[in-house]
Amino acid sequence: MMRTEFERMAGGKAVTAEQYSVIETVYLYYPGEFTKEEVAALYRRHGIVFFYDLVNRARKVEYTEQVIAKARYELAILQTEPI
Repeated sequence: MMRTEFERMAGGKAVTAEQYSVIETVYLYYPGEFTKEEVAALYRRHGIVFFYDLVNRARKVEYTEQVIAKARYELAILQTEPI
């Protein structure tokens, strides 16, 4: 979701780049899946504070997904090397 798309869906409310980064992190990584419409509705209902409350867990999930992806990559390399 692009920032301009989010702002339109959030009722035309402008957000800063930092705020959008927090919103996007929650949208992409928070456990469970939010649709774009749900994210915009949550913002309209609760404001940015709601997303600041969720972003730390979302960042932990993002980090964990990166660690898993790296481990899978390294495993694939090991599996292709001759013994």
